[in-house]
Amino acid sequence: MPPLSWRELVLPKEHGSWAFAFEPIALGLLIAPSAAGGWLAPALASAFFARRPLRTALGDARPAYRAAARRALLAAAWPR
Repeated sequence: MPPLSWRELVLPKEHGSWAFAFEPIALGLLIAPSAAGGWLAPALASAFFARRPLRTALGDARPAYRAAARRALLAAAWPR
């Protein structure tokens, strides 16, 4: 089994998911910028990028992939 890279683990393979996730928030911030929108944008990005590692950590049959996904999730959640 080849090693799992960060890009394979975190970035979604579906091209349209980027548009569905980020275009509405970008358009909303351009039309009516607000503090709430400024906080919503990073929250949306965090949820978007955590979706695939979380799914892998909870349900993949390959132990090495589950462990890599858990490490990625811990690194993302660790306060800096």
